Amino acid sequence: MKVAVAVLFLSSFSSAQAGPRTLAIASGDCREPELLDAMTRFSDAIGARLGADAAAPAAVLERFHPRPTVGLDEVQRQFETAQTQFYSSQYDLALENARGALQGLERLPPAAKAWKLTASAHLLEGLVLKAQKKKAESTEAFRRVLRVEPAYALDPDYYTPATITQFEQVRAETLKLKRVELQLNSTPTGADVVLDGCVVGTTPFKGSYLPGTYRLLLARGGSTSFVYDLKLDKSAELQIDLAFEGALRPTLPLCVSATSAEPDEKALKLAARMGVDRVVVFHLDSRSGEPGFARAVLIEVNQGTRVREGGLRLSQARVGAGLVELAAFVLTGASSGGVVALGAGAPANAPVPAVVEPSASPASTVAAVSPVSGARIASFVLMGAGAATVVGGLGVYLAGGTDRTRLASLLDSNGTLPAKGTPDYDLAVALIPRVQGNQQAAVVLASVGAAVAVGGVVLYLLSASAPSAAPQVFVGPTGSGAMAGVSGRF
Repeated sequence: MKVAVAVLFLSSFSSAQAGPRTLAIASGDCREPELLDAMTRFSDAIGARLGADAAAPAAVLERFHPRPTVGLDEVQRQFETAQTQFYSSQYDLALENARGALQGLERLPPAAKAWKLTASAHLLEGLVLKAQKKKAESTEAFRRVLRVEPAYALDPDYYTPATITQFEQVRAETLKLKRVELQLNSTPTGADVVLDGCVVGTTPFKGSYLPGTYRLLLARGGSTSFVYDLKLDKSAELQIDLAFEGALRPTLPLCVSATSAEPDEKALKLAARMGVDRVVVFHLDSRSGEPGFARAVLIEVNQGTRVREGGLRLSQARVGAGLVELAAFVLTGASSGGVVALGAGAPANAPVPAVVEPSASPASTVAAVSPVSGARIASFVLMGAGAATVVGGLGVYLAGGTDRTRLASLLDSNGTLPAKGTPDYDLAVALIPRVQGNQQAAVVLASVGAAVAVGGVVLYLLSASAPSAAPQVFVGPTGSGAMAGVSGRF
């Protein structure tokens, strides 16, 4: 007798709607050229297939690690141009270049020289605004220096006595203004706290500042945190995971430094911070110290569950359309035969299975899983899905409890409706279909869940008792969702 068991999962959204937002990122040794080259091509393949539904790698870095647009030497030259224009009374041009220099400095890594130039640019901005009779704006430009370094002093060999007097007046006024407390902790501790480009201390850190918006980042041992636009309108306490944030490579392609013990953890955190729906994590696995296998896993971000995982030999990934095929498989399940399906539910650091040479049979969108391990995994998936569906049905039923209670209070002991034409009658009539629909949905979910769970139990018993003739498991996409099933002779 030949038995086939299949479960069909229908898509909740029409194909006309936008797909889930997906981020692709590499995980591993982000200094390894092989990984970076492969990730560049893999990311391009993901972007080509998903189009607008793929999170743009450059946008990710712009949000967390804005890249420098100019070097420190170029900013220095722009500042010096602004100085020359100021002394030539070309105030509009001087202001434009001074502010352009400040914008370039915001993106540079924290350094003492960069902060010194930042302070000088703010002071020049203040002098230009003063010459333009904009006293309030001039004072605010001076205050941008004093709010992060209250002890900052002007060089009397460079600034005029009148400018020094004005600066000291701004300092005196600033010291009288109300401040709010800022506390910062980091993992690990001992990180430099950088506000508006100025190093103000190390973590654990506590200070008081004027209300306003500050540009904040932490730096330690060559690693920097994400860049934050910190709005201080009241006292705040922040905890920053520098071990995670510093793992993101600050240049393309997207990559997070991770060990084999945590291959997906940081990538999943980054995807959650980006607010995307799914993340594709790309790895290179090593054998005997040599990279030999490229693999990718698709993870649902909110649930943290693996959807699909596949891999191929690195020799195949280096040439032709190997990485394009891997991208297609991990996103859709479709494979031309070069990609090996891996257990999506296996541990992240599970050993890579032996690579199976592609068969001569025609390409198929259904990926075969090894008979014994595949059947066992499928049984667990079915039992888990069934249990979750039963729990979902219970949740749906409990959610309708308020409507049932309200309806019961409106009916008499015989279940008769109130007098027609009364407000209670109208409310009861409106509640009846809602209560019935809730009960029907709960029953359907519970029934389907129970059937799926029973199917999983049967599959587990069959695979355990007859390993030599275990059922064949198949998984693959359909026109409206995905399908998983098992068939064989028992």
